[in-house]
Amino acid sequence: MSRQQPPELGPDGADEPNADPRPGARFAGAGLDDFEALADHVTEVTRGVMMGRPMLRFEGTMIACLDDGMLGIRLGQGSAAFAEAMELPGATRFAPGRGSKEFKDWAAIPAALSGEWAYFVAAAIEAHRA
Repeated sequence: MSRQQPPELGPDGADEPNADPRPGARFAGAGLDDFEALADHVTEVTRGVMMGRPMLRFEGTMIACLDDGMLGIRLGQGSAAFAEAMELPGATRFAPGRGSKEFKDWAAIPAALSGEWAYFVAAAIEAHRA
């Protein structure tokens, strides 16, 4: 009896044959190309993967995370930037995996509004510096 080799997994353990090879692509959803462009544009941040999702880090702290087509951004619950983000159409509090656990200091902005992401990432950087 011959042993079968286990199937090769894609990035992040994805077993889809045409899975996106970029780190964190499995849970990113829509907006991954915009996320990559954002990460290239904002030179103060470094990329990483957290909870299987692509994220941006500033001075060692995660400040943004792309999850299922929403960019979660750590703005601070009481900040003007947080209030401004929550007024955007489709914006919500960030809850990874669209679960019930919301990050109280994080707003989630949909990929359809990715043109707004750089502004709010800059606000997150400033909030972290303060």
